[in-house]
Amino acid sequence: MARNAGKNGVTSASTGIGRNLTETLAENGYHVYAGARKDADLAALDAIENVTAVRLDVTRQDQVDAVVEMISGSGTGLYGLVNNTGSKRIQTR
Repeated sequence: MARNAGKNGVTSASTGIGRNLTETLAENGYHVYAGARKDADLAALDAIENVTAVRLDVTRQDQVDAVVEMISGSGTGLYGLVNNTGSKRIQTR
């Protein structure tokens, strides 16, 4: 049963720290919106109890907007957000 503390969002939830955090929150009864890009990752995340996988590439505004709309439409909002998305190094001269 999900806790009443609210829903949580985790970006880049398919591997590493994001996946571990998603699984830990879910195992402790929190509901997690888990962001991922690949179909296989979305399916694996959706199979975890208390997890709703969402297609999310944070560099694509249309996907960000769709996730915001979905969560807003659920009427619950977010209790917390872990922006675990990697960064890209920009080379300067």
